[in-house]
Amino acid sequence: QESLKKYQPDAALISFFINEGNLYISAMTQDKKLLEKQTLGVDIKNQIDSLRNSIIKMKDDAYKRFGKNLFDLLLKTPLEKLGSDSTEISKLIIIPDQSLQLLPFEILISNLSTKETPEFLMEQFEIVYQYSATLFVQNINLKKSSHSEFVGMAPDFSDGLPVDND
Repeated sequence: QESLKKYQPDAALISFFINEGNLYISAMTQDKKLLEKQTLGVDIKNQIDSLRNSIIKMKDDAYKRFGKNLFDLLLKTPLEKLGSDSTEISKLIIIPDQSLQLLPFEILISNLSTKETPEFLMEQFEIVYQYSATLFVQNINLKKSSHSEFVGMAPDFSDGLPVDND
């Protein structure tokens, strides 16, 4: 949590782990923590494939259904418990596992009312992907060097472009 405070105080880190039909969700903000276990009653890979196919085939109703179902399964409870309805969270740091790496979280539907246009997750949050919580924390804690070196090279075309006479 201290590293998260340093990185960005308005961020929530949400990490997923899938094992033997269970989904484990670890989530935290600068002042709240959550660890949750859910039994997967559905094949999450099929749900993701169906969402992606509905986009490719431009099946709007199927897209809305799968986008909302995946949001509810993956993010609804953690975001409610972390207090995302307030303005405290503006960035989500997502650490996906297995087939979740194929899911574009930005297009999940957080609110599907009777209106024509659904509310997408990317409209509420800036979304950043990491692939390891350990590497994320280590990267935050690296001391940045104030002295940087740069070496740049570029070709000189002042005499025109090189010509290959083969």
